[in-house]
Amino acid sequence: MACIRVENVALVVLLLCLANSQALLNGQSQKTSRSHDLDPREPCGGLPRSSPDICCEGRRLKRTGGLWYSFCCGNTTYDGRTQLCCDGNVRDKMNGRWNSYCCGSQTFDRRTHQCCHGKVLRKKGRPGNSFCCGGVTYDCQIYTCCRGYTLRLLSETGGVRSTFCCGSQAYDRRTHICCRGNVLRKVGSDMTSFCCGEKTYDSRSEICCAEKILKRNSLEVRCCKDEAYDINTHLCCRSKTVKKPDGFLWYAWNFLKCF
Repeated sequence: MACIRVENVALVVLLLCLANSQALLNGQSQKTSRSHDLDPREPCGGLPRSSPDICCEGRRLKRTGGLWYSFCCGNTTYDGRTQLCCDGNVRDKMNGRWNSYCCGSQTFDRRTHQCCHGKVLRKKGRPGNSFCCGGVTYDCQIYTCCRGYTLRLLSETGGVRSTFCCGSQAYDRRTHICCRGNVLRKVGSDMTSFCCGEKTYDSRSEICCAEKILKRNSLEVRCCKDEAYDINTHLCCRSKTVKKPDGFLWYAWNFLKCF
């Protein structure tokens, strides 16, 4: 029996290991290729990510923007670097691709235009000052928008801060007040002028009870329906004022009758 050297045995073992590794790699490769095979049960046959095609609503289409910039827009494809999908329509981007946006099915450059209720309109004033008002744009440093109407600010100094809307009218809140859609001049000071129905009153000397302006002599005056009374001398019992009686027991009895 011939003797086999140790070196030869080691070589044989190494060759067997290499052959086994190659078989494993071949099996893995076949397994990987099978996982990428098209599946007819999937939309467009189940395209792999690396496919040169893209599936858009069941249609197999060529990628127009390469592997990373191809997107679907309905049942068609577009290049995201140069195009936008606006309401299912492919539109070319405007000059300055990063500033292109959709407005309905149109595109616009947001540096110079803006979208107002589906319409592309040119901006007004300086950057950041242009706003929509109905179907037009306006400069908020010069105008205000009241129920879809652009109205000029009422004050040159502090106009933006003091001009407010009252329905479709504009007013200066420093001098006027809005009462039920009507612009009325304030009475008294700025902090004590209030609405009473469609009128104004000074809360320091008057009180509003059921939309009636009544005189008040002190801060202890309250309303009892449409009457004013002093809580120190009268009670409001079932929407009527009654004079407080003398004596604790009599007072307690009349107080309890109110409830």
